[in-house]
Amino acid sequence: KLDARAQSLPDAKDALTGSISLSAWKAADGGLLLSSAVPLHTGKQISGVVLVTRTDTSVERSFASMRLDILRLFFLALIITVSFSLYLSGAIGHPLRRLAYAAERVRMGKSQVVDVPDLVIRSDEIGELAQALHTMTSSLNSRIDMIDRFAADVAHELKNPLTSLRSAFETLPKIKNPQDQEKLYGVIDHDLERMERLITDIARATRLDAEMNRNPLGHARLDDLWKALRAQYHDPRVTFHPCPSVIVAGAATALMQVFQNIIENALSFSGATGRVDISAVSRENDIAILIKDTGPGIPPQRLETIFTRFYSERPPSEGFGQHSGLGLSIARQIVEKCHGTLTAENHYDDQGRIAGACFVIKLLLKEEEE
Repeated sequence: KLDARAQSLPDAKDALTGSISLSAWKAADGGLLLSSAVPLHTGKQISGVVLVTRTDTSVERSFASMRLDILRLFFLALIITVSFSLYLSGAIGHPLRRLAYAAERVRMGKSQVVDVPDLVIRSDEIGELAQALHTMTSSLNSRIDMIDRFAADVAHELKNPLTSLRSAFETLPKIKNPQDQEKLYGVIDHDLERMERLITDIARATRLDAEMNRNPLGHARLDDLWKALRAQYHDPRVTFHPCPSVIVAGAATALMQVFQNIIENALSFSGATGRVDISAVSRENDIAILIKDTGPGIPPQRLETIFTRFYSERPPSEGFGQHSGLGLSIARQIVEKCHGTLTAENHYDDQGRIAGACFVIKLLLKEEEE
């Protein structure tokens, strides 16, 4: 029969059933108690139980040390996590918030000039993002300024015929002479034609600008453009010299618009007996297209002015208001979108006199497609 202490331990009870039992218990004093019980056999009968117990403070110390190590590792990981979070917040989160704030100011249009954080010196992805945002903002500001100037120019150009129309309509009821009335009707008709021409050219320029910004740059074969221009201009005054078979940067439709604007301008200044020569000179990275005429040339102080929007100085044979002054401006705009240049100069005869104007279009060459 087990005594009361042995009966309180399950190991002893398990041993009475013939099993060997090993257990670890929490003692009444709070310590660790290890116990083991083995049954004693007399024949096939269990005659007793051997119960061994002991306290193990080393295991308790190991557990306590392990718990302390785990606690230390926890606090160390917490410190590292917090430090890393602060670093990420300062090195990544804060610059991204500044860029997001600048982008929001651009979207809301709260300022004409948005101060984009200068993070270009960073060589990581955030520096690339800052560079892209800075470029986008500069391009957007330039485009907004261009639209503002264009709107002001359009308003100014439309105001002139509108003022003339108002004056003619106010004067018309006061005129009794039929001949004078016919003259006023002619003025009104001329101003209406001028306004229609302006509006048509402005709409064409706006649509072309939108298409150039929306669509990819593209490319075109110069000899194909040459053939299309030859087919369009059967005028004996126009001479097309052979051109190299190269691919240039720029959409074919847009480049055709450039050539047409300049050739039409050259023909109007050359007169009935003049000539227009079109040639191309290929170089290492680009090609120069020369469009020469035998007109009066361009005054040296106006070699740049002629590319200004709505600037028009026509030959005496053409009446006032027959041109909107957008042709050369549109041509330069297209060429610059193609990363090329369009300039004007004069060419001279053997005596050093101006023999006509020469427009030089430089376009980048692209590699042949396979």
